[in-house]
Amino acid sequence: MDQRNWLVIDTSAAEGIRFSEVVPSQRPVLGPVHTVSPEGKPTFTDVLQTYARETGKDLTSFEPLLVIAGAASGEMISLTRSNWTITRAGLTSLFGTKVRVINDVVAMAWAAQGMGARAATVRGTKPAPDFKSPGRMAMLFVGDGVGAAIVDVDREGYQRVMETEIGHMDFAPQSERELVLAEARRGAFSQTSWEAMLTTGRTDPCWAAFPEMRDMERDRMSGEWLGRFIANLVHAQGAWNGVMLAGPRAGQLTTGSAKIAFEGAFTKRRQFQRLLLQVPVWSLAQSEPVLNGGAALMAVRASQPGGRLAA
Repeated sequence: MDQRNWLVIDTSAAEGIRFSEVVPSQRPVLGPVHTVSPEGKPTFTDVLQTYARETGKDLTSFEPLLVIAGAASGEMISLTRSNWTITRAGLTSLFGTKVRVINDVVAMAWAAQGMGARAATVRGTKPAPDFKSPGRMAMLFVGDGVGAAIVDVDREGYQRVMETEIGHMDFAPQSERELVLAEARRGAFSQTSWEAMLTTGRTDPCWAAFPEMRDMERDRMSGEWLGRFIANLVHAQGAWNGVMLAGPRAGQLTTGSAKIAFEGAFTKRRQFQRLLLQVPVWSLAQSEPVLNGGAALMAVRASQPGGRLAA
């Protein structure tokens, strides 16, 4: 039986559900990207059937991989940009084979290991991430949400990428001002998450409580929040080998007046301060990181059939 082409499906994009057919290879190249709008589609099944109809493809001819924004765990999976809930059994029925489901930041981490990614140093002295050195790194996306994945390299050089939902940890205010801002950002939830704070823009209504604060001051406070969050992430996950940043908000919080406050968060006295000061942080520029990362993972899986899980 001929090997099936891979179908990488990105459900994390705002513009719609994106599909790319990929010919199996150790160095895969994305095929044309086909986008299906979710508007007017009552279920995710309708989206898949629309793709099949518009492209003339048979879904059962593919080896599929589904990328979602959110937790890719359990039998039932919620798609965060819609009200859809899908089941693994339902996907298997449609494709006639097991459908792998991964988190979008996990995909970005796989894409960072090549696939045209370019790294720029934000702090530290290492010019680029080292995916062969044993230890752990973190991949952190900060945009309209916050997501993180952990890249683990064992002593034999084997790599795994593990998803987290660390952006939903509780934010811990360190001043009266932060307490007021956190309460304003809490919304309907019982606690304010780090995600809520890190996605707080200059014009957010929460700043109305402090009309005297200039934009520069707001940027500095937000930059310190990102530095504190990364320090917590490194401590919690043992990501001493470095942190890779992606997303428009991450760039805003590590440049200009925010950068000094960001760096200052690493120099505060704390446990394992010497190790933390040595942690490099990079900003990544990536082309089609979700689709490319999905294809990269499929290549790893194909080269290690029946072996350890790579993600």
